[in-house]
Amino acid sequence: KKGLEILEISLDTDKAAWASVVKSQNLPWINANDGLGTASSTIVLYNVATLPQTYLIVDGKFAEKKIEGEKALRKILDASL
Repeated sequence: KKGLEILEISLDTDKAAWASVVKSQNLPWINANDGLGTASSTIVLYNVATLPQTYLIVDGKFAEKKIEGEKALRKILDASL
């Protein structure tokens, strides 16, 4: 309702296993699979050192370099939305 959209991108190369997990979890957000590795250029571009990784983009700009944990995410969301 406040304009938040979540996009999850998996780098899992076993697309069938990934699809099974997404379906079983009934996740309410957009889930995409990049098992072919085309997202790897994005990983390099944004200096992603570990996975999973969470980014928040507000008005086209990164709100934080790195968000660690639910508490940090909630704090940023409360300030941004």
